Amino acid sequence: MKAAYAVDPATALAPFLAEPYKRHGLRMRVTPVAAEALQGSDRAWIWSLLEKNMRPVYGEEAWVRGGEGKDKTDALVEHDARYLVVYDAGAVVVDGAASTTSAEGSPLGFVHYR
Repeated sequence: MKAAYAVDPATALAPFLAEPYKRHGLRMRVTPVAAEALQGSDRAWIWSLLEKNMRPVYGEEAWVRGGEGKDKTDALVEHDARYLVVYDAGAVVVDGAASTTSAEGSPLGFVHYR
């Protein structure tokens, strides 16, 4: 396990990390980051998105009284937690005209893994 955690995911993902990734009218940059290195605003955004998507799946009873919400919170910040966070990389050209997406640097999505 220690050997696996020592591997830098940037090596395997180099083609996606080298420059902004362009797809479906968006320019995105993918950034690998350890849980302890997450900015506070990104950590809050990740929790908000996770809760918005997962709370209805588990149901209110399990989320609050059953401890699923607390379990998820703990898992997100464990020492071995890692993320790939996708950020908006700014304007993209669509049909020859510049089209803007959300504010540059805004998070768009994430993958949580260990």
